[in-house]
Amino acid sequence: MEVRIVNPDADGIGEVAVRSKTSWRLFERAEMTAEAIVDGWLMTGDMGRFDGRGHLQLFGRKKT
Repeated sequence: MEVRIVNPDADGIGEVAVRSKTSWRLFERAEMTAEAIVDGWLMTGDMGRFDGRGHLQLFGRKKT
């Protein structure tokens, strides 16, 4: 599994995105799945950053 931070701000906080070899099908409606999956990355809606040791820190939610 890969994890990255999308559009980080000056403090390095941005939306957490993940991808893996596992196929994602989150919603029964195709448009909702297309909204959540961007270029193969699942946009989690969680806000976070990596600390100096590479650990993911979470700071809240971007969406509900």
